[in-house]
Amino acid sequence: MNPAAGAPIALLAQELGMGLWHAGLLGAVGRALEDRGYRCLFALPDPVLARAVVGPAARVVPAPVYVPPGAALPADLQTTTFADVLGAAGFGDRAVLDALTGSWDALLELARPAVVVADHAPALLAAARGRAPVVALGLGFTTPEPALPRFPALHDGAAGSYDEGRVLAVVNAVLAARGAPTLLRLPALWDVGARFVTVLPDFDPYHPVRAAPALGPVRPLPPDPAPLGGEAVFAYLAGDDPRAASLLAALARRGPVRAVVREGLPAAARDACERAGVVLERGLVDLDAALAAADVVVHHGGVGTAEAAVFAARPQLLLPRHLEHRWNAHVLASRGVGVALPDGSDAALDRALSALRSPAARDAAAAWAPVAAAQVEPDAAEIVAARAAALAEVWAA
Repeated sequence: MNPAAGAPIALLAQELGMGLWHAGLLGAVGRALEDRGYRCLFALPDPVLARAVVGPAARVVPAPVYVPPGAALPADLQTTTFADVLGAAGFGDRAVLDALTGSWDALLELARPAVVVADHAPALLAAARGRAPVVALGLGFTTPEPALPRFPALHDGAAGSYDEGRVLAVVNAVLAARGAPTLLRLPALWDVGARFVTVLPDFDPYHPVRAAPALGPVRPLPPDPAPLGGEAVFAYLAGDDPRAASLLAALARRGPVRAVVREGLPAAARDACERAGVVLERGLVDLDAALAAADVVVHHGGVGTAEAAVFAARPQLLLPRHLEHRWNAHVLASRGVGVALPDGSDAALDRALSALRSPAARDAAAAWAPVAAAQVEPDAAEIVAARAAALAEVWAA
């Protein structure tokens, strides 16, 4: 459907993170909104990557994103709660948050959206507060329940780098300067018109306190899990992770490996992987088909790959990079279908593969797959779009 030029505009935005999962989620909701007569404008951190998912004809603009000095997060950054994620994204600095909300202001003024659909876009939530109806959706991790008194710790260990009270003070200073209501609690920033958690309940760290059940992933369910064949690995890794190339080569010494490596694997490392026998894919792959041909899936812990492997009944080897990955690795381990690699030694890799190829892990993966499939709402994108359209109608009345 091609909505008329005068149709109401829906702004679908993502601010933090750049994975294909986020673009796919907003693309599915956008198509459902277009079927209702809306013109969709996507504001995404990486418009080039996004077009591979939302389509070359989509209206895509860059989202305002904070780039830390030196374009890298501090090596000693400790993320324990979601407040640390917000702090690292600029919410710990009044000047940065003023700049981010100011940029969103400009886009809101230009687009004049009838409704905003926000996935992991906290500065947009602050900018749109009181100005437009908002639907927040996405990972449970990035869509906290606003009634929480504060963000809970998502793993044991050292305290995080950012004090939640300090982050709340920065947010409230920005809101007050804008004439918007301030917050009593930081999670209350997500107290918007509607919220939808678009992951399986197991991957939602706030599931026990949710006011509404999770919709599950906004994607077609794959076919029933394919029977396990021989030993073969499918890997989806980031090329800028220093562990990626050596791990792929080590895996190839143990059997067939097919891999998608994103974000700039150096040419020398790529050549070394291919010499070791790794089949490196260039471009997007049919993920369901790749999982069906493997017996173990190796990735960092992103929820999109994790859920796809759950539906495919494949055990998973994890190399977590940040807080969300560590949470997802914890979930998979608690289900008996995942192992986080503790180090890069051959002994650790052999132990992990042995555990993942054991009857216990394979049985656990086979048992979870149908349970997970039954938790998915088949019309999730339609549900989100219908709620967004209803909020827009009430707002306009």
